[in-house]
Amino acid sequence: MTIESSGVLALVVYVVVGAATMCALGLAAARFATTTDSASAIGPFGTVILGFVSGVLIPVQELPDWLVQVGRVFPLAHLAEGLQRALAPSISGSGIDGTNLAVLALWGLAGIAVAVRTFRWEPMGAGD
Repeated sequence: MTIESSGVLALVVYVVVGAATMCALGLAAARFATTTDSASAIGPFGTVILGFVSGVLIPVQELPDWLVQVGRVFPLAHLAEGLQRALAPSISGSGIDGTNLAVLALWGLAGIAVAVRTFRWEPMGAGD
């Protein structure tokens, strides 16, 4: 598979914005994972569940409409759709979609806001 030149910019934009968003959400989630055991459960469990409802692990056409709508609330669905558009720009023009980028940016900003307010370098106890 080759990437069309018109989709390279879109691919770079989605990779950068998507990675920044997921990193921000990971730092925000660190507040809820107070031990390494809880972190090793929260991360993969959340990823798999979001992968299913966002149409990443199961095609969107096979999901019930209500579940598709739930999945579109989360950033993974918008990142996956954006990357698909970037890899097939002949179908979708430039490959950049404002709605997908806006949702990713909002989730990223929310993650940054939570991380800035709650992240600590010192280990947290059970009651912190």
